[in-house]
Amino acid sequence: MKVSLYVINGKVCVKIAKEQFCWLLQNFGINLCQTKSYKDCQMEEVSKKQNQILNFKNYVIQLYYNDKVIERGEHSHDEIELIIPLNLKNENLTMPNLYRVVNATNPHSFSSKELPCDQYLLIFIPPEKIEEHSYELEGKNKKIEFQDFTRLQPLEFNIICKSFRRELISNSYGKNLLIDLFLNQIEIHLIREVFNLTNEDKTPKLGSRTGIQRSIDFIKENYKEEMTVDDLAEISAMSKYHFIYTFKNFTGETPYQFILKTRIDESVKLLKKDLPIIDIAYNVGFGDVSQFNRAFKKVMLTSPTQLRKEL
Repeated sequence: MKVSLYVINGKVCVKIAKEQFCWLLQNFGINLCQTKSYKDCQMEEVSKKQNQILNFKNYVIQLYYNDKVIERGEHSHDEIELIIPLNLKNENLTMPNLYRVVNATNPHSFSSKELPCDQYLLIFIPPEKIEEHSYELEGKNKKIEFQDFTRLQPLEFNIICKSFRRELISNSYGKNLLIDLFLNQIEIHLIREVFNLTNEDKTPKLGSRTGIQRSIDFIKENYKEEMTVDDLAEISAMSKYHFIYTFKNFTGETPYQFILKTRIDESVKLLKKDLPIIDIAYNVGFGDVSQFNRAFKKVMLTSPTQLRKEL
């Protein structure tokens, strides 16, 4: 392992290859900020593209530009790992609306190729932090049992994560206090996911019905974009074939039929506006106007042009 030492302004600085640096951090739990005060804990730049790694209290926070494939074989760690794709250029991509949680000590692999996004956050959360929040919420010690899961990012969670990212790369006054606040918000969100709690209802909502509802919400929010049954099954935390069967029983339609009907319903709303048919087709997720016309007639039993005359 090649390590270079420099002295800059009286401080010893270490230069190490990014891959070696990440490997040490992941496997040996080295805390680069252990000699710094909480106030002075700063970002460590690890590439020219400003990938960032921050050791903050007992957390490890990594922010990567997704311009280079990073792959890690099967491994595990003592922290709960949160993988959050961030879309900075294209807000309409489908998959970056998902985030993944890997429980502490669970063997898993990682490939950035699976994250079609501009940047992604990796947050390593000490399990005891989740237990502390649980004590504050429940008034008693309660071990939180996380299961690995992939979820759709609710709007408020997406906003928190993007604000968190902005604060990470800033040098603003009070930065560390805000980082602490964002981490608390993220942890509370994870606890809510585990218990499926709301302010009105503290009864766990488990089972297939909740998973199917997540996929329905996802379709309604992202009907313009390409999506596959595999994507929807993952959101619902089901196998592909169990998802198709359960979705049909829940909605009376196959996933494909539901997506198609959702797009056509939205196109009917746009027909009331002064938009060319071709623009409407693209706006609701069809690749060309011929495909749109065929699908529209199949669902509505008439053409878009004819229905527009009747509206």
